[in-house]
Amino acid sequence: MAARDTKKLLKSLEIIKDSEENLIYVSADTFHVIRFLDITKEYWQDIEIYTLDGLKLDGRPAYHKKGDPCYPSHVELLSEGEIFLIGRIKWDGCSHINFSDTYFHGCSRQDLLNIGEILAKAHDKCIALMGREDEQ
Repeated sequence: MAARDTKKLLKSLEIIKDSEENLIYVSADTFHVIRFLDITKEYWQDIEIYTLDGLKLDGRPAYHKKGDPCYPSHVELLSEGEIFLIGRIKWDGCSHINFSDTYFHGCSRQDLLNIGEILAKAHDKCIALMGREDEQ
């Protein structure tokens, strides 16, 4: 699947409701997924960020299998995927990010810029979920 087609497909998947409390956002530009763990919180949002390894032939997202040192090692369920980072973004704009033992392989400068971009998207979406856009 061409990169352009992949991005178009991911754009169509941009917001996915996981449950009443959880929300998943797919970033087509950076090939990341943000999982908001409890969107009912007013003063902070806890997040998990996963890296998309690609898409299955039927268009479903594929994540790297949690704990598997071999690449590629795809799984289809987000719950079975490797978490890239976890964090908390607070109402006042402060963020707490934990990269823990995450491995990152970038093939270009753009891959490094994508980390900043996905963190900025996570920040903006968390602030919006808390209804604090006018305070930032």
